[in-house]
Amino acid sequence: MSELSDRPTREAIKQRAQGLCPMVSPSIRNGKSNYQTADEEKSARMTAVTEQHRIFQANLPILLKRLSKIPDPRSPKKIKYKMTVLMIYGILIFVFQMTSKREANRKMTHPMFVENLKMLFPDIEELPHGDTLMRF
Repeated sequence: MSELSDRPTREAIKQRAQGLCPMVSPSIRNGKSNYQTADEEKSARMTAVTEQHRIFQANLPILLKRLSKIPDPRSPKKIKYKMTVLMIYGILIFVFQMTSKREANRKMTHPMFVENLKMLFPDIEELPHGDTLMRF
């Protein structure tokens, strides 16, 4: 959750558009962990999750209430995932700055990640595939 994003900054995008810097994909940080102990890492992760949960709980109900007013364009016979689950998944892809559907599928389908999401969002039974979200 505290991973650095692979997305370029606005400044880098402007420089590329002007031809000032080469098109180079960012590399993974070359260094050791900043955490000294497992407890320190666990504490940092818990703090991050707690803070994100607080923000989600404050803002998501209002957002989902507004989004629920959007009519569902899908055929009722073919619906596997609730519209709210697809919306939450799309919002999380944005919040966690996933750069592609493939990255979202790879990182957000880890069993521990899904279990944590289920604790935060009881509506989620399982996560859809990224292509399902894009079709929606």
